[in-house]
Amino acid sequence: MLTTNYVPGAPNFINLATTDFDKSVQFYGEVFGWTYQPLPEGDEGYGYLCLDGKVVAGISPVPTPETPSTWTVFFHSQDAAVTSKAIAEAGGTIVVEPFEGKTTARWSFSLDVGGSAFAVWEPIDRAGAELVGVPGSLGRVELHAPDRVAAVKFYESVFGWQGEERTYAQGRYTMLSSSDGEAIGGIASLLLGQQAHWLPYIEVDSPDDALAAVNKNGGFAITPVVDVPDIGRMGWLSDPSGARFAVVRSLGR
Repeated sequence: MLTTNYVPGAPNFINLATTDFDKSVQFYGEVFGWTYQPLPEGDEGYGYLCLDGKVVAGISPVPTPETPSTWTVFFHSQDAAVTSKAIAEAGGTIVVEPFEGKTTARWSFSLDVGGSAFAVWEPIDRAGAELVGVPGSLGRVELHAPDRVAAVKFYESVFGWQGEERTYAQGRYTMLSSSDGEAIGGIASLLLGQQAHWLPYIEVDSPDDALAAVNKNGGFAITPVVDVPDIGRMGWLSDPSGARFAVVRSLGR
């Protein structure tokens, strides 16, 4: 289970870049009870999504009209420049070199060896999300990769993660834990026709109720809500603008 005791490599933030800012704020407010908190003047076009006054995610417009809506997962780093060097040495691609983002952190944006986009967060005055691992916040993250073995090797080299192979009726899956042994998510094999990506899971009390709220507010299901061994009850979903995410009630809750 994720905690806000962020260690290097732990998922510590998610950000939605959306083609329809106002509709997205409304949608996630209805589905998860999130409220929009704009940043101070001078930071137009970016803000936080909050639950009970605590920051759980960021939101921004897409950088260009051609860019699709998407969720980006950030991972904690003590030094974004050092982590960027490790990414490049492990075969990843640096898309945006480390820079100071919105006075909260130093960020960088990269692609892993399978082409999945992700970001690095070096704290300045914000460690990351103020809530994780509780209903209405980030619960786990999942990489959909063309080569799970290569992906594990890459992230082990960059963040010191540990991967554990599991075999289920649906196929093989890799469970991921951070450098201190905290369970953070997993790696699934890429489905035919999919592009490699990171998928954020939002922890909820009832995935079935969350799906109903998604459908009511213009989103849709990518998969049905199902029980998955060692993970919990979950489903893959899309918001009205096409950004993919998942909901989960984790085992043990």
